[in-house]
Amino acid sequence: GDGDESGEDASTEIAAERVLVASWSDTDFLDGLSVDLRDAGSKTYVDEDGLGRTSVDGLYVAGRIAERYHQSVIAAGNGAEAAITLVHDSETPFYNDWVTPEGYFTDRGREVPPGCEEIDETEREVRERESMAAMREYFSEPHSERQRTHPSLVDDEVGRVEEE
Repeated sequence: GDGDESGEDASTEIAAERVLVASWSDTDFLDGLSVDLRDAGSKTYVDEDGLGRTSVDGLYVAGRIAERYHQSVIAAGNGAEAAITLVHDSETPFYNDWVTPEGYFTDRGREVPPGCEEIDETEREVRERESMAAMREYFSEPHSERQRTHPSLVDDEVGRVEEE
């Protein structure tokens, strides 16, 4: 890539068989990938098949870049759908990411499927305590950065959101 002011290479090259892109509706970083884009006035979106597959083999999109509503729960659901599509397309043996009570599969004479795990009640309680502690720590302080907002609110003549 091009060097930065210090003369060092400012680019990073990453190789992957599959990539899931979930971002704001800014597609500039995909330049050079020959992915099909759709211009929608002030925004550009990546064309996809409704499940996240793009015109570039191994490149999947979710969220705003795929022109989905950007409310958190909708973006999360769309990301999950695209991720499951990616896993399906990879032909990786996959069942689900379940953690089940001990015996859920094996008591019925079934093998525990790939991606699943049976745990006993003691292990479930340990994991529950660990996850609760992690969440308390994670949410103990307000986020240090101001929430990114839509430019129309910043430029709003009523002044609902002050510029920084």
